[in-house]
Amino acid sequence: METVYQHFRPSERAFIDTATGWVTSAENQYSPYLTPFIDPRQAYILKTLVAQTPDFLLEEAEWAKQHERRRYLIRPDYYEVSEADFELSLLSIRYPSKFSTLTHPHILGALMNVGMKREVFGDILNIDQAWQIVVEKEVSNYVILNLTKIGAINVQLSEFDSSEALSVPNDYEDRFVTVSSMRLDTVIAGVYNISRQKVKTMIESGLVKVNWQQVENATFECSENDMLSVRKHGRILIIDQVGKSKKDKLKLNVKVK
Repeated sequence: METVYQHFRPSERAFIDTATGWVTSAENQYSPYLTPFIDPRQAYILKTLVAQTPDFLLEEAEWAKQHERRRYLIRPDYYEVSEADFELSLLSIRYPSKFSTLTHPHILGALMNVGMKREVFGDILNIDQAWQIVVEKEVSNYVILNLTKIGAINVQLSEFDSSEALSVPNDYEDRFVTVSSMRLDTVIAGVYNISRQKVKTMIESGLVKVNWQQVENATFECSENDMLSVRKHGRILIIDQVGKSKKDKLKLNVKVK
C-alpha cells in the first residue's frame, strides 16, 4: 500500500483506502463491484488501483462518459457489461420556466436539503432552461417524492430513459501553457495570464478550489487530473505534463472552461 500512497497526496489516503476496499471486494468475490459517484480525480486514483489488479477492468456507462461525476464498475475480464449494471436513473425537472429560473447551486442545495449525500447523485445537466439530474437508481423514487421545491420554485421530477439525456456541449478549450512550477498560484497565473500576487490574494480569500475542495495555500502542489475552480474565471483541468521548455520550464496540457 505504501507504494500506492507515495504517488498521491496524504489527504487522499482515506479515499485510496476506500477504493482499495472496492477492488479487494471485487477480487475476493470475483464478481463486479459498482462504485458510488466519484469525481475525476478519484476516478484517476481508482483507475491506478485497478490497473495493478490482474484480470480486472474498469467500466463506465456509455451514455454518461462525458459527465464529470460517474459510477464505475470494477469487473472481472470474463464479465459482459450491460447498461443496467450501472444502476443509473435520469430525472428531468419540470418547473414554470416562463416565470422562474433554476441554477446549478440551487438544485445542488435542494438535493442536499432532502438528505441526499453527494455520492448518490452525479452531474446536474443543463441546456438553456432544461435541467436533468443523474442519480443512483436506488434513490430515484425518494428524490421524485421529496424534491418538490427548489428554493421557492415548485418542481416536479420524472424519470426519463438514458437516450433522452441532455447532450451538454464540451466547452473546454484545449491549451498548452508553460509554468515555472506546479504551485497552485503559478499554474493559475500561467493559464489566465494574470499576476501571481493577484492569484495569491484570490486563493487566500477562498476563491479557489482544487478537486471541489477549497484551498487557501498558494504553494499547494498541483498534479495531473486536478480540477481547479477559480471564481469568476472558470475551471482548469490539468491533463498532463508534456515536457520542458529550453528554459527548463514545465509544459502543461490543460483544458480551460
